[in-house]
Amino acid sequence: MDAAAVAVGVVSGRRLAYANRAFRDLFGEVAEGVDVALGERMIAAADRVAATGVPQRLPQEAVQGAWADGEVRYFDVFCSPAGTDGTAPAPVLVVLVEVTERVVAHRELTEHADRLAVLAEATSAMHRSLDPSDELRALGWAAVPELADLAMVHLLVHPTAPGIRPPLPVVTDRVVVARSGERLDLPTPRHGLRWRREDVLTQAIQAGRLVSGPVEAASPWLEQAGTAALTLAGLHTLAAAPVIVENQVVAAVLFGCLAGRAPWKAEQLAVLGQIAEKAGHALGHGLAYQHSRRSALTLQRSLLTDPPMVPGLRISVRYEPAGADEIGGDWYDAFNLGHGDIAVAVGDVVGHDMTAAAAMGQLRSTLRGLAVDRAEQPAAVLNRLDTVTHRLAITSFATMIYGHLHRTGRGWRLRWANAGHPAPLLLRPGHPPRWLEQAHGLVLGTGMPHPERIDAEIDLDAGDTLIVYTDGLVERRGQDIDAGMRELAERAAKAPVDGSLDELCDTLAYHAPSDDDLVILAVRVL
Repeated sequence: MDAAAVAVGVVSGRRLAYANRAFRDLFGEVAEGVDVALGERMIAAADRVAATGVPQRLPQEAVQGAWADGEVRYFDVFCSPAGTDGTAPAPVLVVLVEVTERVVAHRELTEHADRLAVLAEATSAMHRSLDPSDELRALGWAAVPELADLAMVHLLVHPTAPGIRPPLPVVTDRVVVARSGERLDLPTPRHGLRWRREDVLTQAIQAGRLVSGPVEAASPWLEQAGTAALTLAGLHTLAAAPVIVENQVVAAVLFGCLAGRAPWKAEQLAVLGQIAEKAGHALGHGLAYQHSRRSALTLQRSLLTDPPMVPGLRISVRYEPAGADEIGGDWYDAFNLGHGDIAVAVGDVVGHDMTAAAAMGQLRSTLRGLAVDRAEQPAAVLNRLDTVTHRLAITSFATMIYGHLHRTGRGWRLRWANAGHPAPLLLRPGHPPRWLEQAHGLVLGTGMPHPERIDAEIDLDAGDTLIVYTDGLVERRGQDIDAGMRELAERAAKAPVDGSLDELCDTLAYHAPSDDDLVILAVRVL
């Protein structure tokens, strides 16, 4: 037994009857015949073997020995009967095979996988939205509670370059506080926090990377975050990392360890630094998107102008985009053609994004140019617009109603053409609502051969109301569009004859489905 590479001992009645050299090397010189200190689980297993004669195995048992490093080591422990002569208490053979390297390697592999999972989830969370506020909120919760008990995100009032000493004091607004459990209560937001040279946030900016270290009760930065709350929660370790966008520190995140969590290892600090780095990428994308969105929104609003004031007519419009971006492909227009004639148009470019909005702008401008270029009827204008749309690849799919309003002796005459668009609705006092379906034609931009579009016309008398709209007013997901058009006609028919045109538009828009862009252009003959 002394030549065996594994620890072997014989226990009889909880006393050591025999120990080989490896056993003595492991636990120290233990005199035979004295109580053995193997730990409660191993002693209990040996007792069961002595009582039942059935071998027992304890995999990966943690043992706190007397070895120099004082570390916990791990063993596969095997207990089996060691005698058959009927002596009491029955002796038990205890064999310990060290598996510390295997356990540590598996633990490190698991911890590494967990850190990668936290980083992957944090990266995904920060890229789920292009709203900087959502991205900063995701940054705050990216490491809590898996890697940290506390995270605070601060926006710099004056962004500064990383890697150099920033102008002091650094002024921040705390916009996010994430914490695990209920041990900490910090007010959010908190504005105008001032950081000095010795503060951890300033050190991180100057280093241009994550810095960490133990927290002292008198640390100056604690005044910035609520000394009492952090002290009571047992904050003992802190890490701060800059969030860099286009070589400017625009924010900083502070991670904290509270009582009960061990200080971070180097691998964990590396993940925290990577989270801040990924936040910079996400925030950069979000800020760039928001800038583009504001530009597109400004452009779209500049195009969707108020309709002209026309004697004898009242024109009212509504535009409601479906998405949070407030931009889309639906549009309206009304403009003077000269000689008292008025052009009206409602169109729908496929899509609900900036691409659709850009195509909408080109289509609207091109229509205006073609409409005033020569005196043509609406169908001819749409035919030319279709050609331009296809050849210049403005869009591959757009629908439109385009018409002319011409004053007559008794009222107005509407002449219009249709490119694949839902039919306008005519409300006439004393009559049921009427769909104007005479004109029809193929959508714009397909490049497919098709019959020439045709014009239709109708006289509008005093009190008549024309409603031109996009499909967002009548199309509901999972429902046939004909049902939506019937609902529109019913709602319009119930509107008071003497009610204002603005109130009618508001009522129709209020009851419309909310999952598509919506445009309403209403014209009433006074």
